[in-house]
Amino acid sequence: MKLCSIWVLSRFYFAERELKNFNYDIVHLNSSVLSDWIAPSSKYGKTIVHIREPLKKSRLSLFLKCFKYQIKKHAFRVIAISEDNSNRLGLPEITKVIYNFAEFPNIKIVDDSYFSKKFLYLGGSARLKGFYTLVAALDHINKDILIYFCGSYETNSIYWHKSLAMIIVNKFWYLSKKQRAIRKIKQHKNAIFIGMIDNVDEYLQKVCCLISPFQSPHFSRPIMEAFLFKKSVITTNIEGIQEQVLDGINGKIVPVNNSKELAASINFCAMNPLIVKQYGKNGFNSTIEKFSIRNIDEFCSIYDSLKKQ
Repeated sequence: MKLCSIWVLSRFYFAERELKNFNYDIVHLNSSVLSDWIAPSSKYGKTIVHIREPLKKSRLSLFLKCFKYQIKKHAFRVIAISEDNSNRLGLPEITKVIYNFAEFPNIKIVDDSYFSKKFLYLGGSARLKGFYTLVAALDHINKDILIYFCGSYETNSIYWHKSLAMIIVNKFWYLSKKQRAIRKIKQHKNAIFIGMIDNVDEYLQKVCCLISPFQSPHFSRPIMEAFLFKKSVITTNIEGIQEQVLDGINGKIVPVNNSKELAASINFCAMNPLIVKQYGKNGFNSTIEKFSIRNIDEFCSIYDSLKKQ
């Protein structure tokens, strides 16, 4: 109810008040969460809605119905970062898929890294990024494997906007579960706890593979970056990721939330460096073809076409 009130207030007051201060031809709304800005921005220029996250597929979703209505009535174009995101919206007549891109790194690939038996995980303690599945997989991987655990591992987050029951659940179950998992990482011989980093490139150079065991539909920028370093990826069979990774071609795909299958793929990659090296080369070639900086030109062409209308 609170979120709905904020949306209505922004839709009919705040967004329009802010937009009046600018003289523009095109408004590029860079996320579907900015749905409250679609109608106000259309009063002063042409609106592009950029879908960067997968929408829920449920036909009963009130947000999806409202979002589609706002787009059909007020937006000129929609840009989706994946075919999955486009299909979820279901407006193909005004939607164009333009993939995200990653810049080509000016580095020399170290061949020894494919033999290192070192892996990189960047998801922090986020459940949706497969954190707990990977922690469970530690018990099934070979003794000579090392996994770098990077990302945010905060354990003091309480969601005060939730109900009292949810606060209790978060405090006494979820946070304690997270704390146990982090403690396991710090004590496990196969894990190296790193935390937040700003030098991802350095880690991508020294590992043989990226591990991204997502649990919900996603389109991953770290996967593109790993491919540009000619590194393979171990990930899960979810929508969005399947547009980036092909099992046995440029990486390994395992079932969602299956720690034993995840561990088996980690072991396979550690024991087969030449295969992993070929996966990385294939990933590099696919990224150069589909996810290069040339995608910017497609944005520019859309802007030019809207100016002419």
